[in-house]
Amino acid sequence: MFKPVQVIDKVQESQTIWSFYLKPADGDRLAHYLPGQHIIVRLQIPGQAGPVQRSYTLSGVPGQNLYRITVKREGTPDQPGIASSFLHDHVDIGDTIWISEPLGGFALQKDSRRPVVLLSAGVGITPMLSMLEAIAEEPDPRQVWFVHGSRNAGEQPMLAWLRSLARTQAHIRVSIHHSQPSPFEIIRVDYDALGRIHLDFLKQNSSPTHSDFYICGPASFVKTLADGLRSLGIADSRLSCTYFSGNDNTVLPDQQTAPIFIEEDLAGAVPTISLTQSGRLFSWADGDGNLLNLLEKHDIYPPSSCTEGTCMSCSTRMISGTVTYDPEPFGDPFEGEILLCCARPETDITLDL
Repeated sequence: MFKPVQVIDKVQESQTIWSFYLKPADGDRLAHYLPGQHIIVRLQIPGQAGPVQRSYTLSGVPGQNLYRITVKREGTPDQPGIASSFLHDHVDIGDTIWISEPLGGFALQKDSRRPVVLLSAGVGITPMLSMLEAIAEEPDPRQVWFVHGSRNAGEQPMLAWLRSLARTQAHIRVSIHHSQPSPFEIIRVDYDALGRIHLDFLKQNSSPTHSDFYICGPASFVKTLADGLRSLGIADSRLSCTYFSGNDNTVLPDQQTAPIFIEEDLAGAVPTISLTQSGRLFSWADGDGNLLNLLEKHDIYPPSSCTEGTCMSCSTRMISGTVTYDPEPFGDPFEGEILLCCARPETDITLDL
């Protein structure tokens, strides 16, 4: 499921963001992806008990035997993000990392000819970069409005590229919002509007009823804009949304930064979890929390990232049995599959692992 790739370039995009360009280490071809999809990156980080896995959006244009991921440094100096800090500080050109095939249902609709509005905040820009570049290469490109919000120019990635694309392609408009610009920034050069992206701005500067919308950023940003667009009569079929948690230490509801597994006497516990590929069998206890925790406790590390039922990375085929979700996932799993990070077994279950 995971394959080795070599870092062939590493580019600083802002004070907090680097891009990594990846080519197959074995000379094979990389799997095709849709604009907006992501991969799971598996890292062996000294001091960590097992592999560290995170999902990163493919921010380049599809159709090349090359992937680009664009990674923001998460956390604080006192508590840095585990994966992003390792990538920024220790992964260099020539190094090898392991990745999954492309995943995710958040992707550009290729068959629609309606105008496209790409709305993002922070590192939520990454899928929009791929979508924008894909539209720019269409033989008969759609009208597209790229609207992005950052704190200031120090955190704004790829501004020169965005400005150049808007100047050379008449069907592309770019609008950059800075919520806290520095005193040295120049409006209409470093940014186009002061403050956060809001619904009134969209109503005044676009035709919402005729467009497809893609939204990515913090959960509150996505929910506010999606609810506002629905209030204007935009159907869910024309709203594609995803969000990120903004902390790659995976903070749990109890504010711990890693799962704590409660040791219990499992001799009489029900139900049981059977794995067909490995032949292993486990008993369930409430202290396990969810199926992903149970598997990782036994040194089994299926693909996973957000642990919130958002990224679909842990979607796994269930051969038999019944599960419930706690919390309810943000999106539906793939047909015939379950999301391990939210699932708790109600009956004995069998997984294709």
